[in-house]
Amino acid sequence: MSESDLVQFLLDHNREQSKIFSSSDSVLWRKQYRAKHPTEIAALKCMDGRLHLPVMTNTPLGIIQPFRNIGGIFDLGWPFFGVVLKDWVDYAVSRGRDALILVTYHYSKGDKHRGCKGFDYDTGAAKAAATQLKEQIESVFGKEHAVVYPVLIGIETDEDALILHGQNNKVMDLSAITNSDIDLLQNELHSLFPDMKTQVIQDLLPLVVRNIGYVQETRATGRKPMDSDHREQIL
Repeated sequence: MSESDLVQFLLDHNREQSKIFSSSDSVLWRKQYRAKHPTEIAALKCMDGRLHLPVMTNTPLGIIQPFRNIGGIFDLGWPFFGVVLKDWVDYAVSRGRDALILVTYHYSKGDKHRGCKGFDYDTGAAKAAATQLKEQIESVFGKEHAVVYPVLIGIETDEDALILHGQNNKVMDLSAITNSDIDLLQNELHSLFPDMKTQVIQDLLPLVVRNIGYVQETRATGRKPMDSDHREQIL
């Protein structure tokens, strides 16, 4: 694809995505979803285009606020990032909402070279950095999680499965779950995050349920290897 073709593709793609986002169906879906699930949700993630959480969780566009950087590497000591994240938290507080921050790292179970380039395919290093960022957020916004609750989440990109890391080293790997019983999953989330508010649990639950379904669909339909590879062509 030539440079001019690539630019035109981006313009056309952005135009089409804008139409979808501003369509009546999308606007009403967002409003309805927000009425049911008021918690503000942000995702700190790598710039890799495979990490599309609204698709992985069948969530309306505009609900999960993305913050992206190479490898998902962030530091609250960076002046601009610190201000942007504080403004987002202040927005949630001004509307009486809690703030759930998904701190992510990603990897491929099939081939480490489909993992995170930003960490030279070292999943352990990516997870350690995400853990440190989660601890930074707790240090700044409160370890008691009165308003802001950061959650460490792994994303396995071959199947787009989420791995939730809870307290006391408990892990909930959604690729290993086939039972989407709401009560069972809700109890599991309470076990993972015993100090998480009930409303936040209720707003995290749909992401969990729908990701389980999405992983099962991915397995059923199959996926070409190239579709699981990096999507970092535009900076």
